[in-house]
Amino acid sequence: CYRRGFDLKVVSGVLPQEAASYLNIETIETSAEMAQASNSFLEKKSADIVFFAAAVLDFEVKTKLSGKKPSTETQWSVDLEASEKLIDQIGLKSLVRVGFKLESGLDSNELLNRLSEWSKRHQVDLICGNRKEDVSQSQHIASIFDVETQHSISIESKARVASQLVDSALQKYIQK
Repeated sequence: CYRRGFDLKVVSGVLPQEAASYLNIETIETSAEMAQASNSFLEKKSADIVFFAAAVLDFEVKTKLSGKKPSTETQWSVDLEASEKLIDQIGLKSLVRVGFKLESGLDSNELLNRLSEWSKRHQVDLICGNRKEDVSQSQHIASIFDVETQHSISIESKARVASQLVDSALQKYIQK
């Protein structure tokens, strides 16, 4: 996106390496911080395209301990509860919303059906979907699904997926 002239705002968890100096990055640690940082930015400045590149957490610990758990206890259960979907709270007024979905154990047709359902539920215009079985160190196959046209394309390699996703988002932006 940056190479194509976009002003970018990135709200991200801690990154494993130093980010490029030209990126405007705000580092957060929790999903609540991500929601606050994103909404704060969008209150001040509108966004034409919002990419929801990853879910923060699908589940969170229900009850957090205030102290240390004694190591003498031989069993420990952790209760989880579904966390709020940030995609349903952020960037709802943006012209183009792009989501991402990773699935497992589905064939290609089932994946496309899941992407269609998910995109409607979360009000996105485009969605990049992967099957876990198609992602590894040596391969990366993704489907980009257009909600309006119900058309999808399958692409290999992270670089091609990223390029096509930006092209598709731009096309959507131009059409709106």
